[in-house]
Amino acid sequence: MSSSLCESGALGLRFSLRLIEIKDGEIKRVIYSVQMLRSFFAPTRASNKYNQTLTLEIAGEQVDLSIRHNARAKRYTLRMPQKGNAPILTIPKHGTYDEAHEFALRNIDWLADRISNKSPIIAFESGAVMPFRGEKCRLQASGSLRGRVQCVAGDDHMKTLLVPGDSQHFERRLTDWLKKQAREDITKACHHHANNLGLQYRSIAIRDQRTRWGSCSSGGRLNFSWRLILAPMEVLDYVAAHEVAHLEEMNHQPQFWRLVEKTCPNMKEQRKWLRKNGHELHQYGS
Repeated sequence: MSSSLCESGALGLRFSLRLIEIKDGEIKRVIYSVQMLRSFFAPTRASNKYNQTLTLEIAGEQVDLSIRHNARAKRYTLRMPQKGNAPILTIPKHGTYDEAHEFALRNIDWLADRISNKSPIIAFESGAVMPFRGEKCRLQASGSLRGRVQCVAGDDHMKTLLVPGDSQHFERRLTDWLKKQAREDITKACHHHANNLGLQYRSIAIRDQRTRWGSCSSGGRLNFSWRLILAPMEVLDYVAAHEVAHLEEMNHQPQFWRLVEKTCPNMKEQRKWLRKNGHELHQYGS
């Protein structure tokens, strides 16, 4: 036997459904009970389970925005990832979809501009041109099935990266080599800045982080994007100094920036380069 109850009140509609077992006129067991409460007046809170996209009409076309929920975010943000087609709309912990929608509409011109000017992805393949330590290099298959990637002088004053192996493994071989180079350069830079500041880190990890160039945990673990090896060496050095400084100051207060500048005097110039050109580093490879 089942029983249901529907109640209405000032804040909304309450619906309760219970399945019970009745024997000899007495309730023996509650088999199932579920309640739902929905306020018609409060804005809809963002949920990780539902409404993962928001659709807008931009320049006459339907564009889906990918929703991301971030409990640490303090405000709504929009960003255009270099890879993937969907712009990303971040909703803070107590954000609502109504406010997120309004925020996206207020920034629709910004979205239209970013979509129209989005750089194409440049695959790691023979003949492509990509940056390595800030210098343009041409990719070329070495013709050998074995060996290591080599950086050699080219015929047109542009360096060449010779990649061995079958063509189907070209991208993987090159990416693995770039990550190794990034680890070597970043480790050297972190060691230098840690010594300058009298600090110690626990470990260094090289990843393909999409939203940040580096990070520092409270336990002293440093993480970096391997794509820093594509940037000028001074930029990589600045990011290393930035994260090492977080070992002392886990914030971005004035004392933190003084610490970074102490070990990396030209940090302002490198930070400016990264803000202006950093997004382009994500257009290379997969």
